[in-house]
Amino acid sequence: MYRLLAVDDDPAVCRALFDYFSSRGFFVATALSAGEALRLSQTPPPFDCAVVDVLLPDQSGLKLCQAIKETGAAVVFLSALGSEDDRVQGFLSGGDDYLCKPYSLAELEQRVLARIRARQGTRAQQVLRFGPVCIRLDRRQVEVEGRPLELTCSEFDILVFLAQHRDAPYTQDAIYRAIWNQPGLDGTHTVQVHVAQLRKKLAAALPEHSLIQTVWGKGYRFSPPPTA
Repeated sequence: MYRLLAVDDDPAVCRALFDYFSSRGFFVATALSAGEALRLSQTPPPFDCAVVDVLLPDQSGLKLCQAIKETGAAVVFLSALGSEDDRVQGFLSGGDDYLCKPYSLAELEQRVLARIRARQGTRAQQVLRFGPVCIRLDRRQVEVEGRPLELTCSEFDILVFLAQHRDAPYTQDAIYRAIWNQPGLDGTHTVQVHVAQLRKKLAAALPEHSLIQTVWGKGYRFSPPPTA
């Protein structure tokens, strides 16, 4: 599940972006100001891409872009400023793409996906391999030692999220926000149940190694099996 940050001072634009990209399977967070966007962008887990309006009330989107890029996210500008100089300034500030208003949401989606894939490496990111464990993102399939592992959609999404962000542990709240896209709700029990079931299936397929480990006081982390 890709994570998108939408930044625009118009609530109607943010709502349209939230509704559209959520329906397309993205996790979406929205911000009406640069300050709010900066806070969200620095709160783990990281975003894959940010869609940023150039004209924001508290700071230029061009300056905000530089801070967001430091988190590893791609940046696509949306702006009513469509002159050649405006577009050039967008790219010079670090933007990965620049789309003028009015725009097609379908086209914006394809531009966002293109920027994410370009940053991650299109083919390499379709398959995650960790020793005997193979996670096929495009097919939403998991294989352990060549045998398919049947997972629910939520179990698969949790496994992929932890595998893609394996450098750090994530709390149950962070996982809930990333997978279910419902900030503000207590999803602790939901995450606990799904992680327990996921662990049970993984342990049956690979009993010699615990792929999802608990870091006490910090959450869960993905632990790749040792390579021979």
